[in-house]
Amino acid sequence: MQKQKGTVSTRILKRSVLRHIKKEVPVGTKIGDDFSVLNPNTGLLSAIGAAASYEVRGLNPQCESTEPTVFQSAALLALLRAGNHIAMAGARIESVSILIVASEETPEAAIREEMSALAAACKKRNIIIAGGNTIYSGEGDSYTFQIVANGHWSYAGADIPEKAFYPVAIAAAGDQVLYFGNAGSFGAEQILRRNYTELSGRFSKHFLTKVIHDEKDYDLQQKAASWIAVERELAHMKVICHAGGTGGVYRLAYELSEKTGFGIRIHHEKIPILQESIELAEVKNVNPYLASALGSFAVLTRKEHVEKLLHDAAAAGIKGCLLGELTMEKGKLVVSEAGWNRAITLFEGDKM
Repeated sequence: MQKQKGTVSTRILKRSVLRHIKKEVPVGTKIGDDFSVLNPNTGLLSAIGAAASYEVRGLNPQCESTEPTVFQSAALLALLRAGNHIAMAGARIESVSILIVASEETPEAAIREEMSALAAACKKRNIIIAGGNTIYSGEGDSYTFQIVANGHWSYAGADIPEKAFYPVAIAAAGDQVLYFGNAGSFGAEQILRRNYTELSGRFSKHFLTKVIHDEKDYDLQQKAASWIAVERELAHMKVICHAGGTGGVYRLAYELSEKTGFGIRIHHEKIPILQESIELAEVKNVNPYLASALGSFAVLTRKEHVEKLLHDAAAAGIKGCLLGELTMEKGKLVVSEAGWNRAITLFEGDKM
């Protein structure tokens, strides 16, 4: 039986990891633990965010580009994830630290190719590789890259005030959930790339082409960080941001509810998801709303800010919609115009 890899369940994270992390930090972690804010009395707010990725193999050449991509490289995927986390603060990556966990059987060439791709990506983005560690652990030839990214805020030459980073305290029942991006798109592309030969025999090339996206579509450092920084500095700070990822749009909603202490209700028909994503996920027996939502993000805000935030986001090239709201009831629900309700449950681990 193949051992599972990827993000552990929410139950284990809450019970054995997050409960041991101190809550008395000056500003604190954000919704879903995207990032932490540090202010070492320097007058400058800084952020850290971490992410990890393990090796991915068996990608069909017809789905690959001439350069390494996040679907070929564990290092690049970890960099993307870490960048998306601190983008939720409006911060840009300045430096990264790297932990590589391999085994004695891991081919040296695999590590060399990963590091070459990562170094090139960091150089292109003016990111400093500050250091790291490489260790042996476990058996087989697999490996994992973990990246801790560091960044800070400064927009138009002005530091963003510390008061902008107390969002959990200002969340309230009735706050609106905005969603930016398409649910399950990254997960659907993962499914396609890992099963290309099989799926190309079942679906037309035109159909499959709609599932393959430009990598920048998943990169919130490029797509959203500057816009979020603007909103923070403009004092639209009844705004809470949370990046999508493993567990999909349902996990995103669950974590918003957990971290704010309110219930949540999202509307099924309003979830932006491609029909192609739904069909590919269902073929592989994956719930498309649990497929990776990497590259999307949610925002909590007051009703009076909804129209302006959606307008400003659209002007910045970020497509969004009103997805739902926080409620006084503690339930976490998906509701449908067809009359059915579905409870959103704990994330129990990667489905792929």
